[in-house]
Amino acid sequence: MKVLIATNGSAVAERALEEAARLLPLPSCEVVLVSVLDPTLRVGANEDANEDLARGVDRLARHGVSARTVSRRGDFAAEIVATATAERADLLVLGYPPHSRLVEALTGSVTTEVLRNWRGAMLVIPSA
Repeated sequence: MKVLIATNGSAVAERALEEAARLLPLPSCEVVLVSVLDPTLRVGANEDANEDLARGVDRLARHGVSARTVSRRGDFAAEIVATATAERADLLVLGYPPHSRLVEALTGSVTTEVLRNWRGAMLVIPSA
């Protein structure tokens, strides 16, 4: 089984990594971490996808899981779906940050966009 885990270095993404490692038989899976850099946004965790990926690989290694990484540029949701499609992922793992309904209605959500566009299995981990 191939599992694609999206990460951006945020606390929500870190929790999704931890939960995936706890819930799934990842040591027996092919695991791919993807991080997307949106070139139009230059703030916070968006600044260095490679650093986010390195932290994710280290975190998974503590659970005995090895992972390959993919770094993409562009729209977060579109690139996550494109990577999952190109990788032929059996399962896509995403964190879901807290949003009020108003904020989500006005700005949308990466997780919501992925849910609308990915037709495969997903594990969505809400923030704590």
